[in-house]
Amino acid sequence: MSEDKKEKKPSILEPHVTEKVTAGQSQPAPVYTFAVASSVNKVEVRRAIMAEYKVKPLKIRMVNLPRKQFVYRGHPAWKPGLRKALVYLKPGEKINLV
Repeated sequence: MSEDKKEKKPSILEPHVTEKVTAGQSQPAPVYTFAVASSVNKVEVRRAIMAEYKVKPLKIRMVNLPRKQFVYRGHPAWKPGLRKALVYLKPGEKINLV
């Protein structure tokens, strides 16, 4: 038998922490935001959250942020886009991001 030669990419890249996200974590039903790879779906994010943080999400929403154009030294340049996963937890559950 031959081994599968595909490298497994991590589905969750990093927590996406902003002031708005931090305010959502103090709600009765907390919401956490993660930057994810552009090819992942909700099922893969759910499995990764359960494996890494040992909590079961209530729901997951995926958001695609488009790339943005800006001017750098007189020439157009682009800030890369981002795909985010919004992870909703049960009231009282927390994820330790530190």
